[in-house]
Amino acid sequence: MRWYIFIAAALGLAGCNEYSRESRVISAIERQIQLPTDAYPLRAYSRVYAYAPDNKVVAIYLLPSKPDQRLCEEEKEIERKENGEGASQFCLPPKGLIAGEQRWIKDYQMLPGAHDGGCKFIDVQYDLNSKNFLQVACHGEVG
Repeated sequence: MRWYIFIAAALGLAGCNEYSRESRVISAIERQIQLPTDAYPLRAYSRVYAYAPDNKVVAIYLLPSKPDQRLCEEEKEIERKENGEGASQFCLPPKGLIAGEQRWIKDYQMLPGAHDGGCKFIDVQYDLNSKNFLQVACHGEVG
């Protein structure tokens, strides 16, 4: 009986460690980040993060959109085809995003796409080795 308790506790801690690592990365990024001059306050954005190649983190910060069922279904169909898990700017929660939310997804290629320019979307790239930002720019700008 004690072995079952030990194994359950070990599995629970393993899950917590991964969550804690991602939470620490998000906290470090959000403590350091300086948003572009034209950006909205950080709390206005939904922020979606993922690990990327070369020990980097990529993120998109976006202002949540009004839910749109047609666009939501299109995003879900793309995810089904790609076998991915993403976050939606067009679906209602929990799939959809809300202002102030931080979310980590498994595949950086499944980050929400941005079709507009300007500071409604902010592209972020962070190097975990150097702990420096490679990009923090309103979508469509080089930064």
